[in-house]
Amino acid sequence: MKEAIRVINLKPVDGYTPKMKRVKTTGEKYEVELELEEAPDALWAAIFREELEKSTPPDHLADSRSDTQLIEKSIMFFTSASQIEHDGKQIAELVDSVNARVKQENRKIEEENKREKGAEADDEAIMKRMREALKKII
Repeated sequence: MKEAIRVINLKPVDGYTPKMKRVKTTGEKYEVELELEEAPDALWAAIFREELEKSTPPDHLADSRSDTQLIEKSIMFFTSASQIEHDGKQIAELVDSVNARVKQENRKIEEENKREKGAEADDEAIMKRMREALKKII
């Protein structure tokens, strides 16, 4: 049976200070790391990459889709001081989109697991009848 994929949320910023630093080669670009509540598993990370590819990057940042990265337990992206709120909201929406897909996948996993349990129960019942039949002759 498959295990459910954990839903991973962004850690509330009021509980820590996100890592931020100016990118020295540019005047307005900052690297920002937002922490996740826990390290995501490989399936969550794969869905994150898929959702990131489908997302619309901010207009003011070239290559922002490729600039956004999942690093262990955080999401790193580039922004400017004037766009931090907008870009932070986009990252939060991206994580929400990933978690919506995770929940959808978990429903499929749950249904598959129920079918497997049902098949196992059927097998057990059949094997019990077969054992009883063998007891009669052996």
